[in-house]
Amino acid sequence: MTSPTLLPLSLNVAAGLSTVAILAFVGAAWQWLVDYGAVRRPTSNPPTPVPGTAILTLDTGLSHPPSWALTPPGPYILGRGTATDIQLMIVPPLTEEIVRVVSKQHAKLTFEDGAWVLHDLNSANGTYVDGRRSGKNRLRPGSRIGLGLVTLWFCLDTRGVE
Repeated sequence: MTSPTLLPLSLNVAAGLSTVAILAFVGAAWQWLVDYGAVRRPTSNPPTPVPGTAILTLDTGLSHPPSWALTPPGPYILGRGTATDIQLMIVPPLTEEIVRVVSKQHAKLTFEDGAWVLHDLNSANGTYVDGRRSGKNRLRPGSRIGLGLVTLWFCLDTRGVE
């Protein structure tokens, strides 16, 4: 027995397969892809972010830099070590020399009294917020966070929040 070959639609119809049968097969195949997560249907009601949800973006100069969603209450540990919640890795143009100055567990982000707070975890090269060295600092939308030579940007995710 030979295996079936896929022919252009016009040849399949000419070979005796009806257009309805072909469309039914394509529809069933599409549903299978959706059911097994290979294709996602767009949703008309995207989930509403929790108030206080924030986004932390690595400043790389790339058009699609790495970013992380922060959902209260945290905490989130930042650093270059593998035992962190937000691991800062080598992403061009960040080099090994730049990332190496970030401590394995450099800083911690927590949500306290309605605001995100950055705590330095006794890092060797310091934690900076908007250019000032900081042991503990409340973040504002647009805050620039420096961990050694690595820069991150903090912003609130206000999509869908009234």
